[in-house]
Amino acid sequence: MGLLTLQSIGKAYQNKIVLDEVSLMVESGECVSLVGANGSGKSTLLKIAMGIETPDFGQHYFSSGIKVGYLSQNSDEQENGKNALHHEALFQIETQMSEVFKKLESDLDPKAYAECMRRYEKLYEKFEAIDGYNLQSKIKKILMGLGLRAGALELPIERLSGGEKMRVALARILLDEPDLLILDEPTNHLDIKAIEWLEEFIKKFSGGVLIVSHDRYFLDRVTTRIAELNHGHLTVKKCNYTSYIDQKTRITSFYLKEHSNLKKQIRDGEEKVQKLRKYKKIKQSKSSEKEVEKLKTRSQKLLVEMRKNENLAQKSKPKLSFKPAGHMSKDIVLVEHLTKQFEDYCIFKNISFKIHGGERIGLIGPNGCGKTTLLNIILGNDAHFKGHVNFGKWVNYAYLGQEINFEDESRSVFEEFETCFTKLEEKDIKKHLALFNFYGDEVYKAIEVLSGGEKARVELAKIMLYQPHCLILDEPTNHLDLESREAIENAILSFKGTVIAVSHDRFYLNQCVTRILELKNGEMMSFNGNYDQYCRAHIVQPNSVSSKSLVKNEISKENQLNEAQIQKVLDQQKKDRVENEILALEDKISKLNSSENNSTDLDFYQMYGNLVVDLEALYQVYYKLNL
Repeated sequence: MGLLTLQSIGKAYQNKIVLDEVSLMVESGECVSLVGANGSGKSTLLKIAMGIETPDFGQHYFSSGIKVGYLSQNSDEQENGKNALHHEALFQIETQMSEVFKKLESDLDPKAYAECMRRYEKLYEKFEAIDGYNLQSKIKKILMGLGLRAGALELPIERLSGGEKMRVALARILLDEPDLLILDEPTNHLDIKAIEWLEEFIKKFSGGVLIVSHDRYFLDRVTTRIAELNHGHLTVKKCNYTSYIDQKTRITSFYLKEHSNLKKQIRDGEEKVQKLRKYKKIKQSKSSEKEVEKLKTRSQKLLVEMRKNENLAQKSKPKLSFKPAGHMSKDIVLVEHLTKQFEDYCIFKNISFKIHGGERIGLIGPNGCGKTTLLNIILGNDAHFKGHVNFGKWVNYAYLGQEINFEDESRSVFEEFETCFTKLEEKDIKKHLALFNFYGDEVYKAIEVLSGGEKARVELAKIMLYQPHCLILDEPTNHLDLESREAIENAILSFKGTVIAVSHDRFYLNQCVTRILELKNGEMMSFNGNYDQYCRAHIVQPNSVSSKSLVKNEISKENQLNEAQIQKVLDQQKKDRVENEILALEDKISKLNSSENNSTDLDFYQMYGNLVVDLEALYQVYYKLNL
């Protein structure tokens, strides 16, 4: 019996079929990943499963008595006035316990006192059942794991950013220890560290998971079954995302080859019929006609099978390409001894690096480490820094930020291009927009009604026409579906100019990056290669010399200490190192606390949260070392 059963679900909007007899079951111990283009009906299917929307036909039900945790894309569905650490059940129990305790302290007759004690004991049992003593520390641990800044823990929910609200919602779901998780784009707004934390949680989770995500690296690491929605039909395979695409490519090749063979047989058969008719062989020609009709029927069935059973219908994909303008210089960006401070706290100090023409840079680091701040300094939007930054004045660049804003969002897509590119004729604008999957009346849609992914496609369409030397991108794959992500990656791979991209999309960092720049703890590290190569380089090799062996060798030469004494020396060295790190972090946090004010930047709070997480981890290490 599955935890969730969806049986022959149908749903249509304005006569457009979104779900056509869709069936799916989710069981314990598996993670089913629902994929498909934006607008294919993924979120609709999750809402039907949760009873938020009603199907036109079909059945959906959960296994009896299970607990379900649901995360929607809309993270604003939480109560205002409460903070991130608030837990409603704990709050209610503690409030009632406090009221009963006050009564016990008052003058009660023996009977009333006994009744209050029984009431208190029942409440205390409930308190223990939800692990009341440890509940808030569990909430804090999950929130820190998901990368929520420490300064946000006590703030009212309504004052948090969209990404922070989503983290709080996800933390509360995970805390309730559900049997089934239904998650709609859970990695949105998470940095790499937080995504990896969530991956490990899902892999160890004993219940079932139904998840919608466009993060391909994430899908490959957590998925046990892929379910693709396309034109209302669902195809399910027991594999991860990359394996699914490989299988689909092979199956597509097989079907196309079969279809091509059938077309050839039909063509040969029709020629044969014509020849037989020419020589008046009527009986033979009619027999051959029947054979041709059978082949045509078989060909039609093959196409239907391709579309319905294997989701192999031909889809129009965005056709992106960036054409660089003119000659490229060897050096695009030169940064020397750059220091940036918020009041008394240093976000990064004395960093230096060069970016050469034709490089594809991936700028990584935890949320709040200063990646977007660094881009703003390079672009000339922030002049409050020390050091030297040279971004060639001759460089024609295009910038795509996390927040895509237009001068007038009441304009239609067509009007936006008509205003920005006055020399383009109407037919040229429509032809260009068609490359980005804006067809027919879609070009007359107001920008304000477009989804995040559609707005990103409009902005990318504009960037293409600027013919830049350099692309500066802040989370370029955000809001895009899988096909649009692949399209922008292919365009970047073919682009001859320079690309500087902040990204948490590890698939993009593997496919499109030639060098990693990592911002961490105020320092810049450069690594030639993609993300996987960078990760492998940071794993200690088995044959490398450890600090322990070095100490052993040094001491054994002098024949002074035995094994136990060697270990004691090593432990003391580690204690001293951890203690020094704790003192340094406490000093940084103290400076941050004294410099915070109403105009403090969001990056400041994100850095503060990262420092607090690091400090708590060091406290735990120090505690274990002193046991």
